[in-house]
Amino acid sequence: METLPELRARHRRERRELVEAHTDFTLCQAAKLLDADPSQLRTYAWHNGISFATMNYKGRTAVKRD
Repeated sequence: METLPELRARHRRERRELVEAHTDFTLCQAAKLLDADPSQLRTYAWHNGISFATMNYKGRTAVKRD
């Protein structure tokens, strides 16, 4: 059986993996796919050093890499 600290650690890890799996989309697109509030997703990504793709001037998605 999983202890509470182990459960919390697994939840944190799985949430981060889920958000990182959607970084090829823009933040707004990822928020729609994850059914999340874009401002909360932006804050979560900022606190965890996660960046999303950005739209270039022609409206195409350009993947932002660190």
